[in-house]
Amino acid sequence: MRADIQHYDAPVSGGASNQNGDTIEKCHINESNIKHRVLIDLIHEIATNDPDRAFTYTPSSSDPQDGWKPVTHLQLANAVDHVAHDISKTVTKTSDDEVPTVAYIGPSDFRYTVILLACVKAALALRCYEVSIPLYNRFV
Repeated sequence: MRADIQHYDAPVSGGASNQNGDTIEKCHINESNIKHRVLIDLIHEIATNDPDRAFTYTPSSSDPQDGWKPVTHLQLANAVDHVAHDISKTVTKTSDDEVPTVAYIGPSDFRYTVILLACVKAALALRCYEVSIPLYNRFV
C-alpha cells in the first residue's frame, strides 16, 4: 500500500471525527446555503484550481502489487471533453423529442466514468451492458 495515500475511518453515528479524533458535530443544512451544481462543472473547477488533485487511482499493471498511479482531475476533465466531442460528432439526433443513446460494452473501470460523464456533457443517454462483459473479454 502506498504511504502517501491517506485512509480515513467511517464516521461514528451522531457526528463525525477527523484524522486526529476530534469530533465534528452534526449540522443542519439550511437550503439557502446549498448551491446546486453540475458534476461536470465541479470537475472542471477542480481541474482549473487544483489540476494535480487525484480523482482516482488506477493500477500500474495487471498486478496490484506493482502499485497504483493517480488520475488527476485535469486528466479526467480532458478525457471527458475529448470523448464528449467525439461522441457529439458521430451521434445524430433523429427528432426533437428523442435523446440519443450511446451503448457502452466494456469493463467497469475508469473508462466507464469517462464515458458516463462525456454522455452527460454531450446531452446523451448511456446504456450499459454489464452482462455482456464476458463476451467482450473473449474478443479483446
